[in-house]
Amino acid sequence: SNSPLAALCVDPNFPLRIMPRAVALSISALLAGGLVAAVSDEAATCGDMSSLLQSAQARPCSKASIAPEIRDASKDAERTVHCSESDFVKYVGYDGDLEVHGKVLVTALAGTAPATMRQVLSYHMSGVDPDCSMGPGTTPNSCGIHIHAGTSCEDEAGAGLHYYDSSAVAKDPWGCVAYTSTLDGESVTACSLGVSAKTGVPPEMVPGHTVVVHDYFGVRVACAVIGGAKTSTTSTTTGAPEPAEPASVIPKKAEDGGMVLRATDFVRYVGYNGSLNVTGIAGVWQNLGHCPATKSQYLSYQLSGADPECEKGPGSEKNSCGVHVHEGTSCESGAGPHYYDSSKATDPWCCISYTTYSSAGSALDVGVLASTGVDLKDVEGRTLIVHDFQGARIACAVLK
Repeated sequence: SNSPLAALCVDPNFPLRIMPRAVALSISALLAGGLVAAVSDEAATCGDMSSLLQSAQARPCSKASIAPEIRDASKDAERTVHCSESDFVKYVGYDGDLEVHGKVLVTALAGTAPATMRQVLSYHMSGVDPDCSMGPGTTPNSCGIHIHAGTSCEDEAGAGLHYYDSSAVAKDPWGCVAYTSTLDGESVTACSLGVSAKTGVPPEMVPGHTVVVHDYFGVRVACAVIGGAKTSTTSTTTGAPEPAEPASVIPKKAEDGGMVLRATDFVRYVGYNGSLNVTGIAGVWQNLGHCPATKSQYLSYQLSGADPECEKGPGSEKNSCGVHVHEGTSCESGAGPHYYDSSKATDPWCCISYTTYSSAGSALDVGVLASTGVDLKDVEGRTLIVHDFQGARIACAVLK
């Protein structure tokens, strides 16, 4: 099966808008261009879950209407929905004080190549580690929430290691995925509208595996199993996809009608003397704050001329295959370091990277979430920098 997208629902009581309409409509553009071959009918994937959740106890993960643009674009493609209702349980062998509850929605997408297959985690949890209020520390797996290779939460070895295809991606994509905790009344919670990991794992291989939550020191504290297949239809999409028009990847307006910053006039980074010449478009808009712990922005882009060596995603070098907002306000001089509020968040840009899907250095992504701790108005006029596989800065554009 080439099932390109599956919604894996691990709780019917998920009190969030999982994916804003602006992101959903951008995915619609990708669908139309063939870069994502399908989108699920599941309302939780691309629309407002509130109406669905009112009857969730009786009909968990039941189908509901979605954006017509999404439905039309995906009507000839395969759609698979996976669903489970299990809560987290304490990880076997963990005897600490943390008791994690809540659910995770996993959206599995297939792209143009194995390295672009990804899973997107959206979650709302309570009982997580309060020490993760600034995000992860330096210990491996600190404040992590990851899909693991195991299929059981009943024994210590059951969860296994991080789940990804090492032949498809250059390094473990889960090392960068972490939650940020916040005090919500008397409870310590964590919330995300969608953090992405390019794993190289096709959607149909995700159900049945475990989701593991870690504390600040990287210890495994909670476990849940992703639900199994619910529905599947046969895809009629064949052949190599044609990319969407660049402008269609960026929404004209944010979900609330707010501003979308664009970067279009890429130039070679000052001092870069290599052979790569990046062109394309990128857009940045504000997350509406359904997860208010940290202010954040969405990033979408379609590039040509990026580094073809990034075909398996980033390597081990710092900023490898990165596409990041920097402090600088001009491409005529140095762009400065990554732009975020270090008093409210850890550097979110270290984990954001592109994957090329052609020898021409084509790269595309939609709705990548960066928890920066700043508002969109503060991002306006900053530089967007593209890096090569070695992490060198190769291209620059100003967000306007």
